[in-house]
Amino acid sequence: MGAEAAAEAAEAAEVAAASDKSWAGDGSALSIDPSRLFDAAWCAVCTINSARFNHRQGSEWKVVGQGRLVGTLLIAGGLLVSGVASLWLIGVWVSGQLQFTGFLLGLALILLVFAVPPLGVGGYLLVRGRTEEQEFAQVGRERKLLDIVQTRGQVRIPDLALEMRMTRDQVKDALYRVVGMGLFTGYVNWQEGILYAKEAAEVSTTKCPNCGGVRELVGKGVVKCPYCGVELFIS
Repeated sequence: MGAEAAAEAAEAAEVAAASDKSWAGDGSALSIDPSRLFDAAWCAVCTINSARFNHRQGSEWKVVGQGRLVGTLLIAGGLLVSGVASLWLIGVWVSGQLQFTGFLLGLALILLVFAVPPLGVGGYLLVRGRTEEQEFAQVGRERKLLDIVQTRGQVRIPDLALEMRMTRDQVKDALYRVVGMGLFTGYVNWQEGILYAKEAAEVSTTKCPNCGGVRELVGKGVVKCPYCGVELFIS
């Protein structure tokens, strides 16, 4: 870790030195190299993202929403670099060192090189980051549902909805998803509003664990008892 820290410090010093050399000290128009500013912004993005990952790498935390962070930094860096480069170009044009056609061409190049790529990639990462957060949140709700039901053995649907801050339909959808993945076995009585967790051997037979009625077919997935109407979740 000491060698890596020294290398990062040396790299940061080189970036700072390059930035200092990019300024003109004679009071004239600022002479800024936009490519070095872009490299510095990109280096900052990579350093922050790497630091966040290394901080969590030794634990059980999962990296969630990294796309939003990188996307935001890319957009901010692109706007900053393109803005500074545009100001530098305006200063050169106003000082008479550049014709108007050259100014327009330079402005177009700045937009194409320093604005469009970061904004495009950053916007994509923002959208992807939000999607990932929604997916992780859905997985978290399903895991919590399994923990509650399997720990208690049975739970009332209204209590489960209140505890998970979900509607009855959302609880139903989450339950069907975990059943479809083969992660839960048991049965639910929607009329009474009670969900039961049972061993696979108890619900995979032809005998209903709720009313004792005998079914002709066993099947897998969601099977409805023809006598009491409960839904059996068979893996």
